[in-house]
Amino acid sequence: MKFALVGKCISHSLSPKIHMLLFQKHNIHAEYVLLQVENTAEVRGRLLQGEYQGCNVTIPYKSSFLDVCLSREAAQMEAVNVLKIQHGNLYGYNTDGFGFLYALKSAGISSNIQRASILGTGGAARAAGISLKNNGISVRYYSRSKYDNREVFPYDALYLDDAPLLVNATPLGMPPYAAQLPVSEAILSRRSYIMDMSYSLQQTALQKFCQEHGIICADGLRMLIAQAVKSQMIWLDRDYPVEEDIDYVWTSLRRAE
Repeated sequence: MKFALVGKCISHSLSPKIHMLLFQKHNIHAEYVLLQVENTAEVRGRLLQGEYQGCNVTIPYKSSFLDVCLSREAAQMEAVNVLKIQHGNLYGYNTDGFGFLYALKSAGISSNIQRASILGTGGAARAAGISLKNNGISVRYYSRSKYDNREVFPYDALYLDDAPLLVNATPLGMPPYAAQLPVSEAILSRRSYIMDMSYSLQQTALQKFCQEHGIICADGLRMLIAQAVKSQMIWLDRDYPVEEDIDYVWTSLRRAE
């Protein structure tokens, strides 16, 4: 069996390491490769021809497969990050919400919060917002460059926002911006919980700030691993021991640093 990550500029991705650790743990003979493409027509053809049994999809192609058979989550988020070929048809799924909520729970972030602030307005921010709203949490989005008074607000308004959870859904925290905080320390220090959707084997500047200031922080690496576990469950149509597998991959990646 063969699986792939489809996207652009993905040479830094940890997905091959994560998926191979899972395949090895479950004695599954499969490979996972990076598939950098300029358009998605090639991907569709290779899936339908049986070259790949499934794919993960990342930037900038998450909205390029909305014409396939969609799961409820993929339709709601208007984004596909998992593709599966079955009976000659393509099926699209979205595991962003699953991974996001798992990371929050794993960090011990309270499920009783009522409000959250989200930095960013892209696909990651939308996935986070929908996941939170589905759990009865009120959400407000913030952006540096594009906003209006009804839906998205400027960063300056964060000084008046006292929502206990702040979600970083911006590129800040990922290379080449790993050393940058997404907003000022004054804004960050007012939060009880922070979700940093950036993922890295090293601590991001935001995660280090949270550790130094006693702020409970969930990170994007656990989210990424949880998404990989869910992807394989979809592709192989089998149950995995989710928490056990996530801890196994987490520990293995840390040990290999």
